[in-house]
Amino acid sequence: MHRRSSNGFTLGELLVVVAIIGVLVAVSIPIFSGQREKAKIATCAANRRSLLSAVMNERISNEQAEDTVKVSNAAKTLGVTADGYYISGLCPDNGIISVEFYDDGEVMIYCSVHTTDMERFPQSITSTIIAGLDSITRGSTTLRGYLSSKTTNHIDSEAGSNTPGATGSWVDLIKNKMRSEGSPLLYQGWAINYNNHQYSVAVTKDGESSLTSAKNGDYISVVKYVYDDKGNKISSTSGTMKVILEKNTYNRLDITTPGSFKAS
Repeated sequence: MHRRSSNGFTLGELLVVVAIIGVLVAVSIPIFSGQREKAKIATCAANRRSLLSAVMNERISNEQAEDTVKVSNAAKTLGVTADGYYISGLCPDNGIISVEFYDDGEVMIYCSVHTTDMERFPQSITSTIIAGLDSITRGSTTLRGYLSSKTTNHIDSEAGSNTPGATGSWVDLIKNKMRSEGSPLLYQGWAINYNNHQYSVAVTKDGESSLTSAKNGDYISVVKYVYDDKGNKISSTSGTMKVILEKNTYNRLDITTPGSFKAS
């Protein structure tokens, strides 16, 4: 009677083991990569929070210093150096950290890799509109001329091709300008108003969806910028602004009514 040797594995058994190991590796690599990416995001966020705390401490202890000096001193406490408002070495994905000061005292810390477009571009959308006051035209009329006319003095992002009259056309022109620049700012809600030789621009902080999903009379988070006739920024303030249902068609930011904006 012959007995099968129990001193080793057969070729078939080895192949099964190798196949199982291969499946486990294939499954674990994406999971590991995902966890590593989450760890990088968490690390970057933690470093930005630490930087924000250091900057705020500098604002209290070194109040008279220039903002760039405050950023530089704050960066040093974290073992890195700053170049103006920009800092390298805090993001594990080599993102550039930027610091933005608002006139109402708020400080925002952005990462070029881990901060979403909706979070970091209120200033950029405003700059696009202000820079286009003379370059965005409809026929022989500039955007500046349209806003300063007697017929209207404001434009809001939710008016567009489906809106009767000139306003919708101007919105399309502004958004086309954004598209030509490869801008992601189309996903922000905004409004611009001209009054008393000043341009006020309000931009949603949470994206366009917060505007379109709001109810008539709701207040949503915005950043409000004010520029003079020459395009120089006068102020930038975060807060909330009232939403109005326009002609039972779309929501718009009530940038034209005094008191509709509440600073934080």
